Amino acid sequence: MAQPTIQPAYGALAALLVEMREDWNLGQVLTELAGCPWSPRLVIESVLAARDEEGTRLHVRNAIVKVPSQAQRMTPEQIAAYRAHAKRILNRHHTGDDT
Repeated sequence: MAQPTIQPAYGALAALLVEMREDWNLGQVLTELAGCPWSPRLVIESVLAARDEEGTRLHVRNAIVKVPSQAQRMTPEQIAAYRAHAKRILNRHHTGDDT
């Protein structure tokens, strides 16, 4: 049996973080996440950062990207698609429409 492929879920993670921290800006969260390669560590570091009540912005890139060549480069179209996905999730949660 083949191992499942882990699919990046930047939009869903950004929506979760903005739900956890309503004082965080979706654009800033996505920009920070998009600079990091997708990994379980990114999810863990992001959730831990959201628990820090002192933080006014998401900062995980330095913990994830140790060498500049590891930095993720996304096109504006990719970031826009993740933003649209996050907004759909956030709107669905606020309207109560889970269909």
